[in-house]
Amino acid sequence: MRCIQRFRTRTIALIGINLTLWVAAGLVLPRLLQEPSRRASSGQQPGFETAFQSVAGLNQMDGDRSSSETNLKYGISQALYDAWRYENQQPYQSIAAIDRDEVRAIYQHYWQRGNCNQYAAPLDIACLDSVLSFGIEYTRGFLTDLPVDPQSAALEVARRRESFRYQVAGGRYTDMRGGQHLLTEGVRRDRALAELAESYPADRQTELSRDLRRWLGGGESAAPSGEQSGDSSTPAIDRPNLRTSPSDSPRTPDEIYAQAKPFTVEVWIESSGIPAPAAGIVLTADGLILTNQHVVNQSDFKFVRLADGRDVTGTIVNADPSLDLALIQLEGVKGLPVAEFAPASTHVNLGDTVYAIGSPSGNHWQMTTAQIIQVQSDCGLANVRCLRTPEGFLKPGNSGGPLLDSFGQVIGVNRAIQQRTGEGVSIPVEVIQQYVEGRGA
Repeated sequence: MRCIQRFRTRTIALIGINLTLWVAAGLVLPRLLQEPSRRASSGQQPGFETAFQSVAGLNQMDGDRSSSETNLKYGISQALYDAWRYENQQPYQSIAAIDRDEVRAIYQHYWQRGNCNQYAAPLDIACLDSVLSFGIEYTRGFLTDLPVDPQSAALEVARRRESFRYQVAGGRYTDMRGGQHLLTEGVRRDRALAELAESYPADRQTELSRDLRRWLGGGESAAPSGEQSGDSSTPAIDRPNLRTSPSDSPRTPDEIYAQAKPFTVEVWIESSGIPAPAAGIVLTADGLILTNQHVVNQSDFKFVRLADGRDVTGTIVNADPSLDLALIQLEGVKGLPVAEFAPASTHVNLGDTVYAIGSPSGNHWQMTTAQIIQVQSDCGLANVRCLRTPEGFLKPGNSGGPLLDSFGQVIGVNRAIQQRTGEGVSIPVEVIQQYVEGRGA
């Protein structure tokens, strides 16, 4: 009798669980099926108008480069503008002369061609900007196998776009005139899109998005912005030789020096018959060294002295005067300490403390400190904006050495001292990444 009662109890419990699951499915599945049609009429969906404003706003987020520098305006290239005007039987016109009505018409055209209205915000914004930047076919690849949550999906699209640019950077981009500049501007836009998606207000996301967060255990708040869904089938691309190890908290100057000295080297040169040290940064354990192009080009390169005192011969394997960066491959070394590079320099603001290690005026492995006085400064390179530091921070002997943030990570390569002001300029880490990766290092 007790066995029968236990069997009945278990049967009733199973029936109850099944009913609960069916009810839950009945509540959620209709929403999933009806979501595309609800987008057209729901006031909670931003639709084309908000996507238009958001994509146009990316130009402010990425620095609003002038058309004379990038051949872009409102994210529209001259080639795309030419094609649109040709289709509409209008004569050629420079992208610099485009007006807001034409921008809206072009955005509307590509919004429809890309079927971006089928996506929830902010994924619809990522769709529109990707169609404008890459075309329909590439955008379809960016939009496949995405996380369910629209915000996570938009972040994944931005990541895929940047990864795609780095994949082709060693080919078409670097073979084209101005290719490094095109890559720089493209990556800047990808990161602006990621910033927009990451900060997209929860109250402007779809009701479905909020429901999914609750079902996934996230409550009403957004998922942590740094997380990415495991649903994506696109693997992350490891950037060779550029370690990006985020630090938890700022370090003391002594800790920064202890961390950075081992991967900082002296690049010994001879100028006018006088030997002198410049600086360099260890990129790989087998001795790939980054320094300035002007260091090895304007002088007779002799050898590299490591922080442990060893003198090692090497060969200049690449030098790019347009970026003022060069690579030296040392001979017969292994197991060298490797620099930690910050993922970007965008976290550095005016007034932030930075550090430099080099051999200023012959003082070997000396560290100096100062505050940033400008983050987008001219530094004598046509397509590069540098970090600027005050007079006296950099001296001869710092060229080619690391500029470090308060976490001890490399955010730039110290380049030069302005003759008129004595202020220093440093090439940001984003340019370093593009240079090194573009050469397959």
